[in-house]
Amino acid sequence: MRLEITLIGDVAVRGADGDAGRSLAGVNPRAALALLALERVQGVTRERLAEVLWPDRLPATWDSALRMVVTRVRSFLRSVLPPGAPDPIVAERGRYRLRLPDDVEVDVDVEDAEQALAEAGRALVSGDPVEARRRADHAVSRLRGPFLPGRHGGWVD
Repeated sequence: MRLEITLIGDVAVRGADGDAGRSLAGVNPRAALALLALERVQGVTRERLAEVLWPDRLPATWDSALRMVVTRVRSFLRSVLPPGAPDPIVAERGRYRLRLPDDVEVDVDVEDAEQALAEAGRALVSGDPVEARRRADHAVSRLRGPFLPGRHGGWVD
């Protein structure tokens, strides 16, 4: 199964079932999904996730507020994964981590664009400007729009 996560423009997830994608509502759940998706290998500490969600000042009850945000993201991901898939967000060793089934291939638009730019650079160095342009155009197409619209803070900026 392929799971496409879009962080540019509308934050959405599209599965392999051909659906148009499902958008995630709420500024904080969108930021949480973005950070969890981009840091899915090593995971994110609770404190780091809270700093991204509330960059100006942590709410007095940030711990319970953080759990609510993670629960919303978890429920959203469950809605796009096949029935019976394991919990998509786990807490282990003080970190939240996005954990998808081994047979799920993840495509994150920002990562895809970064890879395409790297490939464009290699093609240019190797003397293939046509391929370089094709890969650069692909990167630009993936990056049309703002990253996490409505969000600010050091990590997002």
